[in-house]
Amino acid sequence: MHGLLDGRAEAGDPLDVACYYALLGAIVLAIAVMVLETVPSVATRWSLALGALDVGLGAVFVVEYVARVWSAPVDPRYADGWRGRLRFMRSPLALLDLIAVMALLLPHLTFDLRTARIARIFALLRVGKLGRTARSLAMAQRIFRARRDDLLLAMGAVGSLLLVGSTMVYFAEHDAQPEKFSSIPEALWWGVATITTVGYGDVYPVTTIGKLIGGCLAVFGIASFALPTAILGAAFLEELQRARGVDAHAPCPTCGRPPADDAGSAGST
Repeated sequence: MHGLLDGRAEAGDPLDVACYYALLGAIVLAIAVMVLETVPSVATRWSLALGALDVGLGAVFVVEYVARVWSAPVDPRYADGWRGRLRFMRSPLALLDLIAVMALLLPHLTFDLRTARIARIFALLRVGKLGRTARSLAMAQRIFRARRDDLLLAMGAVGSLLLVGSTMVYFAEHDAQPEKFSSIPEALWWGVATITTVGYGDVYPVTTIGKLIGGCLAVFGIASFALPTAILGAAFLEELQRARGVDAHAPCPTCGRPPADDAGSAGST
């Protein structure tokens, strides 16, 4: 049971495949029901069907939660019998499962738990631990851990650009638009919309110097977001080559040139 639920069953086992897709389908269907229940016309016309489906899927989650708690001592971290089961029940993902179950079982309390059904979305994280995606997630975790310093530096550069640009446009626009650029934190909202090129249009500069700062911030924002993309792209390529038994630091088989050391030029070689 523990192997089926956590993706540790024997590879290619038909029961493992069936369990994987059954859990994934139940979670996706439960999320679809939660979304459709917010559409007034659908909720009115199909209320009985959606309610019955919600109850049925909730029963599946209850059985899954009980099975996870019961089989938890198989994991060495929770090998203490009932004490181990209690430790498992206090883990973050188990608490999310419990919240989703409570949202179904306790709908008539004085406080509203229906919004707690959003916890079912996080159940996708649980499915992500199953065997078919565990290797990919483990690879992504290794990549982020290995490149965390580079990513922190890149994100620090983006944050500094955002703060400097928002501060400059605050001083340029405060006199012309005191209600929209009333403070630097208020200007940061404009900076986020500009640096991400979203451009909501609710706040924008009207002075010449403010427009110039906004244009520069938008251009440099695109360039700054390309840096972490290049870092992650090069890291993923190296990890895939390593997983396939290819030396990531070997010379290029086409031109014979050695790869560059930095992440930015590794993507170009």
